[in-house]
Amino acid sequence: MNRMLIVSLIVVTMFVGGVRGEFVQSASDSLYADTVDMVFTLLPHAASEQMNVQLDLYVFNDGDDIVALSTGFTWDNPNLVMDSALASPLLDGSYDYIFLYKGNDIDQTNSVRQFIIAGIRTTSTGILMSPARRLWASYHFTLTDWNAGDSIVFDTLTYNAGSKYIYIDRSNTIYYPYFAGSVVGYDTPPSCCVGATGNVDCSESEIADGSDLSVLINHLFVTFEELCCEPEADMISPDGVIDGGDLSALIDHLFIHPEIPLRDCL
Repeated sequence: MNRMLIVSLIVVTMFVGGVRGEFVQSASDSLYADTVDMVFTLLPHAASEQMNVQLDLYVFNDGDDIVALSTGFTWDNPNLVMDSALASPLLDGSYDYIFLYKGNDIDQTNSVRQFIIAGIRTTSTGILMSPARRLWASYHFTLTDWNAGDSIVFDTLTYNAGSKYIYIDRSNTIYYPYFAGSVVGYDTPPSCCVGATGNVDCSESEIADGSDLSVLINHLFVTFEELCCEPEADMISPDGVIDGGDLSALIDHLFIHPEIPLRDCL
């Protein structure tokens, strides 16, 4: 085991004998989580082949100075590989020992998809309380495969003694900070609606015609059969409701005002 990691675990063990407290969120703090909030600042996008991910950890500690902390995390997408982790200037200047990888090793982090944020002070101040939410660390990843509809979920995970979700204040009280909850990033699946609306029968021609009118009439009044692509039939406004108004719009376009195009897909 890394010598620095051993030292940090010994120090954490010394703290664990303290009084256990419960961190309570103030009503005035409703805009931010009282303490860890995970935020995607860069998400992948299949259509543009952008495969990078950045996850930032923000903390809002207006109630206590934090002299030691540890929190373990995990992610679920096996195609996601961590490239690097960077402590913010705030974190870097507040603790003598900082850990951002499992086992202080990025290869081990990627092999099990687990990582931490942990800090111990000996001569430094620790993180002093502040009325503002502040950045603590940034984690950078690359995806080896990413398709429309894929997702990534990050959440907390206690996988060893050094990854327990514990913060320690200046009076040596251990508390369990509020967590904003798992963060989910996903790639929006491509819409079945292409170009303009009106292709209710999902024909390859993508042209609104009498066949689309028949399908819509059957759906609304005769067979009530499900549509192959509801967004194509949502011709008035993108409200997800298909009704007589959409039928009137299609009739108007086909027989009365063909020069006026139907609404574009979103």
